[in-house]
Amino acid sequence: MTQTDYTGPLLAVRQENDAMTLGTWWWDPDLLVRPDSATGLTMETAFDMLRKEHVSEIYLAVNPAGLPPWGSPETPGKASLEHIASFLRRCTAAGMRVSALLGHGGKEALSWFADDRGYPEITAYIEGVAAFNASVPADRRFYGVHLDIEPDMSDDYLTYRSQLRRFLLHARNLCDRYGLRLEMDVNAWFDDSQVAVDENGREVRMGDVVTTVCQAITVMAYRANAADQLTIASYLIEAARRNGCAINLGCETGTPESLGEEAFITYANFSPEFHAAEQRKLRKALEAKELPSYGLAIHWVNTWYAMNRTCTGG
Repeated sequence: MTQTDYTGPLLAVRQENDAMTLGTWWWDPDLLVRPDSATGLTMETAFDMLRKEHVSEIYLAVNPAGLPPWGSPETPGKASLEHIASFLRRCTAAGMRVSALLGHGGKEALSWFADDRGYPEITAYIEGVAAFNASVPADRRFYGVHLDIEPDMSDDYLTYRSQLRRFLLHARNLCDRYGLRLEMDVNAWFDDSQVAVDENGREVRMGDVVTTVCQAITVMAYRANAADQLTIASYLIEAARRNGCAINLGCETGTPESLGEEAFITYANFSPEFHAAEQRKLRKALEAKELPSYGLAIHWVNTWYAMNRTCTGG
């Protein structure tokens, strides 16, 4: 055993070669080259934790087009294209695939959807991922693009949802062109009132939009027990079943202090044993629904580790 081994509690919710997926967000790409300042977590320990959990997919927040070109001098504490490629190769060897994660939200995200701009931000991002993939062997490539786009649409919900629909169609066309899977994080409170207007002037349900345009969705079902996670995701579970879309149910592990008024949503309020038991209940409930493809997801690597470390005192 080395000092980089992970020795904390495990969910044990997925075993090797299980059909279900188990995903996690990796928001800090520089963790590949330097420890987390809050917990001392290193890439080696994080990787060992995910390997022992039989995680099947990682959503790595990185913009390959925004990094220095291949062969550039390294910047201390900053992940390079070479570091990313090496990490992807290691994940592939361990049976974990990696999607490129793009996060954006608030009012600033609305300009990305504007019909008259040609979607330059998402186009550049997807083309950057595709260019990265074209530069490396197959075992060092991203399998998809994972969007965490959470716009504040409160000024005009119908207009912005309609624009979001067209934005996603554009992203899907690009992903299809480059052989990438399009995935999206989705808020759990979708219902029939959330609609967009299509090219024919007809209202379409956004639950159907995200589960037809995207090949997979991850529902941010952020509640701290299996029953509530299942309940708030029920609408999108049925949409995924109806449209043959892969679906993951995500849970939160952030500290109560960091979440403020939303502290009640995190499993960090409870023991790792409780978290594990609830995730196993959730898996069983999803199995019974006979979905086309399903899984769970943990938000996110650093806080997942920190929650286990704090609760075990290690």
